[in-house]
Amino acid sequence: MSTEPIVILSDLHVSHPLSLVRRADAVAGLLPEGGTVVFNGDSVEMRSTLDQDSGRANRERLRALCEARGARALFLTGNHDPLVSDLHHLDLCGGQVLVTHGDILFHDCSPWSHEGAFIGAEHTRLLAELDDAGRRDLSTRLRIAKQASRIMEGFYTARQSLFSVARNILLEVIPPWRPLRILKFWGLAPALGANFAKEFRPDARILIVGHLHHAGIWHLDGRTVINTGCYFPLVGRRMVRIEAGRLDVLSIRGPAGGWRPGRVLFSTAV
Repeated sequence: MSTEPIVILSDLHVSHPLSLVRRADAVAGLLPEGGTVVFNGDSVEMRSTLDQDSGRANRERLRALCEARGARALFLTGNHDPLVSDLHHLDLCGGQVLVTHGDILFHDCSPWSHEGAFIGAEHTRLLAELDDAGRRDLSTRLRIAKQASRIMEGFYTARQSLFSVARNILLEVIPPWRPLRILKFWGLAPALGANFAKEFRPDARILIVGHLHHAGIWHLDGRTVINTGCYFPLVGRRMVRIEAGRLDVLSIRGPAGGWRPGRVLFSTAV
């Protein structure tokens, strides 16, 4: 389905007020010459109906950057960009590698946030409409999760701004124990990811996600869970490269001098 080299990036949040990627062309240094670039969710901002046109424009800028280097761009949906495509996951390397944004790991999408209760209630409603086959089908479950996250369109009635982001941050830290919830779910996520892969793709030994803004590599129960982090300040970020029978996780250097691949942090045959 995808041509090597395959590069996987996530959570660029292009043009988000807190993102270090203010313009799509800032990530040009991470793109390969030829092959495929997988943007694994939350690449652009489309949560507000007022942001959707600008989000589509940023998606096309990212696509054009890839095409200029002879690479194909694939966009997987995230909870910030559920309309970016109809593609919610990829099975790569003969089924050894599963790539999806990662919001599906939590029924409430972002259970540490004030939004989680609303998304969770909608997710529950939509799941109740599925038959047993639908509940066991990965594509259906991912589609339903993205549909649930779209309930927030009714809450975001203005373009994102520093003011709106500051308000949301205050909601996250008041009361002050709420940041502890983020740490709690960061800790739970690797095991949830390994169990998710076991349930829906038992042959997959590697799961690649983003969503949590918490870069890392974890080995659990015979599987490796990779989180590629986020392009917000004070959090880490990674990229995945698949080529010639190997999967590498690389650090990312920047933004001074432009984003560019760093050293290999993990490597395995695929």
